[in-house]
Parts: sequence; C-alpha cells; structure tokens
Amino acid sequence: MESLVAIHSYRAALDTESGSLVDALASYDRAIELTEGLVASGQIEQREKLAKFYSQRLKPLAAMGENDLAIESHVRAIELLEDLYREGRLKDLSLLTRQKRDYATALAARGRADDAIAYLGEVLDFCEVESDITGVVNTLNRRGYLLMEMARMEEALGDFEQAVEMRRRLMIQGDSSLSVDLAAALHSKAECLERMGQLEEALKLYDEGKVLVEHCTDATASSWAKQIQSELEDLRTRCEQGLRSLR
Repeated sequence: MESLVAIHSYRAALDTESGSLVDALASYDRAIELTEGLVASGQIEQREKLAKFYSQRLKPLAAMGENDLAIESHVRAIELLEDLYREGRLKDLSLLTRQKRDYATALAARGRADDAIAYLGEVLDFCEVESDITGVVNTLNRRGYLLMEMARMEEALGDFEQAVEMRRRLMIQGDSSLSVDLAAALHSKAECLERMGQLEEALKLYDEGKVLVEHCTDATASSWAKQIQSELEDLRTRCEQGLRSLR
C-alpha cells in the first residue's frame, strides 16, 4: 500500500505543477485515504507523512479558491502534528510552527484577521516555551506583515524591531551564517518604515542589509541572498523615488 501512496503523491505533485488542479486534488485525497488506512491499522509512524499530505493539498485548494476546504486541511494537519509533538514523536518542530503560521495567514485571507493575530500570539508563546528562536522570529515577521495589511503600523514595526534584535543577538553570538536572515529582517522593518513615510530611516536599513548580503559566504544561502538583495534594491529604488518627489 505504501507504494500506491508514493505513486499518488508523486502524481499529485506533477499535476499541481502542470496546473491540473482537479487531478492533483484527487491524487492527494487518494494518498490521504490510503495513509489514513495505514494509521488506522497501527502504523502510527505514518502520521507525519499524513500531515504533510494535508499540507501539500493546500496548494491546489488555494489555486481553486476552495478556502473552506483549505482551512479544514490546515486544521487536520495541525491536529496530527500536535499529537506527534505531545507524544514526543515529532522530529522537526518547525513543521508544526510553520503549519500554524500558514493557518493564521489562511484565517486572515478569509476575513478573520483579528483571529489570525490572536492565533499568532499563541504560536509565539509556544515557540518561546520551546526556546525556538527561529520560530519566534518567523512568527513575529508573519504577524508584522498581517498587522501592516490591517494598517496597524506601530504594532507591525514593534514586531519587526523585535525580529531584528533577535537576529542581531544571534550574529553577536558568532553565528555569521545568519547574516542573510538578519538582512531579511532588516528588509521587513525597512518596508514597514517605508509605508509609514520614514524613507530616510528605511534607506539606512537598506545600507546595513546590503553589506550583510554582500558579505555572505554561506554557499547554501546563495539563492536566499540573491532574493533578499533583489528585494532590498527594489526598496531602495522606491524610497529614493519617494524622496525625490518630496523635494
């Protein structure tokens, strides 16, 4: 049966990439059905794979506009991952925290922004209890962007500032491989300042972020560095154009 699961999962991924969304969803549903059967038969180690199928199923659902089904898929994935966490069987905590952040984003997209913000507060508390610094930073960043969309700019800026300071502390402790992550946090804060009309302050953060990206020596982060560098350059262009228009 596991071989059939693998076939349906592979077919679903191919159909998703090719845009055959109905076929992709059918294949994910079949993979989920078969994996649920394996779990019911006692193969509880299959639950993490099952959670991943529910998560991967979200892409075709979102593209099809099936938002209610997407929410249900989020909830089921979180339930499975939380069970594994409580039992001490979850190997990668980031699977759970990332799923929770994505669920909050889905809530906001359904017009439940206040619920999303409150939920992300719970995710922050969970990450802090687990001493998951990366989870805390990523959650602050996600909440910051949602707050920006709600025009709650001061609160958003507070979240971005916390994320930057946490990244700085990690850099000071000697983890230079996080230089691009710090540059990304600086970009988020700068974007918030830009939207608040504080263009010169945003450009100062651009300068710092640019230096961090240019000095990145981690080959595994090269594509991430290029993405952040591009986003920083876009931000610089917008801020300089904005300043010129004010003169």
